[in-house]
Amino acid sequence: MPADATPKMTDLERIRHSAAHVLATALMKIWPEAQLAAGPPVETGFYYDVDLPHRISPADFERIEAEMKAVTKANQPFVRSAVSRDEAIKLGSRAAWPRCQTVLRRASSSSISSTASRGRGNLALHQR
Repeated sequence: MPADATPKMTDLERIRHSAAHVLATALMKIWPEAQLAAGPPVETGFYYDVDLPHRISPADFERIEAEMKAVTKANQPFVRSAVSRDEAIKLGSRAAWPRCQTVLRRASSSSISSTASRGRGNLALHQR
């Protein structure tokens, strides 16, 4: 796959992928200390793995949903760019996301990653 190629997604997969980014943005706004790892779309929706001193419970869902709505209403664009694995590790370091760095360090050195940012300073690393 060429470095600038994007894997083909169905419309539903694309919506779920975008929703995972919105969730990550909302979680980081509510809990800036959150450490994000993976957040892929899955057959039944989407999720995000997150390390957080606070244990997220159903009592938090209304707050998270409200923040996701606010993030969506802000209508900030997703910006995607292809970067090397080493550059992705550096970007993860600047974002202080050790879990992303660990995943990328385990990837083969020839892996190409991409970054997607939404709004100011929110960065998601994608491994291909």
